[in-house]
Amino acid sequence: MHPELYADRLTPVSIAFGAGYRFSDSFSLGLGASLSLRADVGAPTYVANAGDLQHLLIDTDAKVNVALSPNIGFAYDPSSRLHLTGTVHTPEKVELGVDFTFLLATGLQQGSSFTLLYDYMPWQVSAGAAYDVVKTSDDT
Repeated sequence: MHPELYADRLTPVSIAFGAGYRFSDSFSLGLGASLSLRADVGAPTYVANAGDLQHLLIDTDAKVNVALSPNIGFAYDPSSRLHLTGTVHTPEKVELGVDFTFLLATGLQQGSSFTLLYDYMPWQVSAGAAYDVVKTSDDT
């Protein structure tokens, strides 16, 4: 279900699970899922004295949302020589939303926000086929 090793794109934590079942000698199906994370961090900051930035009041608010990214795979042998496979992976990502505001003692407030995206894997659909040209009891 998860044949990719993701190489350099899998530096954050990744959890995947799946199960498969062989319905007959010629058909197998597998279902799985990976976790996608979205974390939002807000850091409103009160600046009592703009000349003394070592003494700030920060109120940090952090939230994490977890979503499942399902995937499916199959293997089908319509004949003893022809073999078909396919997989579908839905998008998977780790997102971090950052919001921050500064409030000065004068009442002036400014802020900004941005999103950081890590470990993004887009939709992936793959198919495979194999045909045994030479088939003996020892070799295929």
